[in-house]
Amino acid sequence: GLHHLVLRYLPGETLYAQLQREETNAMPKVIETLAQIHARFPADHLPKVNLEERIEKLAIPECPPEVKQQIRSNYAPILAAVENVPWVWNKDAHPENWQIGEKIGILDCEGDCRIPATLDIANLLEYDDSLTAEERRILVASYVTVLNVQGRQFGADPFIGYYNAVIHRSLCFSSAWSSPERPAMLPKRAAAV
Repeated sequence: GLHHLVLRYLPGETLYAQLQREETNAMPKVIETLAQIHARFPADHLPKVNLEERIEKLAIPECPPEVKQQIRSNYAPILAAVENVPWVWNKDAHPENWQIGEKIGILDCEGDCRIPATLDIANLLEYDDSLTAEERRILVASYVTVLNVQGRQFGADPFIGYYNAVIHRSLCFSSAWSSPERPAMLPKRAAAV
């Protein structure tokens, strides 16, 4: 069928604002919603994101060229691990893209490409350090359960795919947060890596 994204005002606050106050009670519902998006939104017609190209474009000013080359040359296992998980609609699931109120609001649902599901999960769970490792494991397991219930099988070991996606997202976050246009994010780079 035909799918439409509808825009409307939804009262509440971003998930990120809640996480800043160490309020994590919305996370189970958000992870369930993310799994439903990944299971239901059609993505087969979308191009796959080129992960190698994204690594090539790393913009970390202090990172010497030889370190960037070392990262690129050792990246094959990470690419292989994320290739073995479902490729889904790119939700861009970081905590600033969820509105929490009576309902869960979906902000900035990109849909411009397909990405490994674990990249969106890592984007959501690893944005800051508000969740413990155990909470993350529980949320990843919950995501897989909901995805399977929705009729989309995860297949590979979700934690191998997830932790490799965490490596990828860490590099991407560090690069994005190095931008001179985002000075408030500079202190967060160390936590990302």
